[in-house]
Amino acid sequence: MRNRKLPIADRPEHYFFGNKIPGRILETPPRPVEAVVFILDMSGFTSYVRRYGIKGYIDKIRRMQEIARQVIPRHGGEIVKFVADNAFALFPHGRTAEAAAADFQNTVLAANASLPENEGLKVAIGLARGEVLVMPWRDIFGDAVNIASKLGEDIAGGGEILIDDQIGQEIANMPEYRLERLQIEISGVTLQACRLALP
Repeated sequence: MRNRKLPIADRPEHYFFGNKIPGRILETPPRPVEAVVFILDMSGFTSYVRRYGIKGYIDKIRRMQEIARQVIPRHGGEIVKFVADNAFALFPHGRTAEAAAADFQNTVLAANASLPENEGLKVAIGLARGEVLVMPWRDIFGDAVNIASKLGEDIAGGGEILIDDQIGQEIANMPEYRLERLQIEISGVTLQACRLALP
């Protein structure tokens, strides 16, 4: 029987934190890469948990992660980690990250069609390009991470995809995408971004 390579998010290093991280992982040097950062945030945590309790929301998180494990690798992305109701991933190109984000939202819409409204998923996605420092314990740092986080977690609403200006320029002439230009002020920083309409 051949050894099956585990998905990134299921590998043993994903389960350890703090001083329990195996030494062999800590010995791996940080790796700088040029990439597109994909950050997804589920919407509606507070209102759902107050009304229905945490158990049902945990099930929603599991469903989000199942979709992520299908959609992200399908478009050439690599899942970095899941944290609470967030997913972090890296893509080599803006167009593949865009395709994954649109696929994710469309998959969620299709799944929601057969569910009661309160049980459906709502996710916000932020994308940003730049140099990223990939840490050996499956974490990422860099300006692009911060921007994608602000777009996906702080600004985008459920069902939306927000992208930074670099990616917007990369796909501006692709007819399948419709972009709405945005200028966003957040945390004392002005961001040039775009809202992506689903194809």
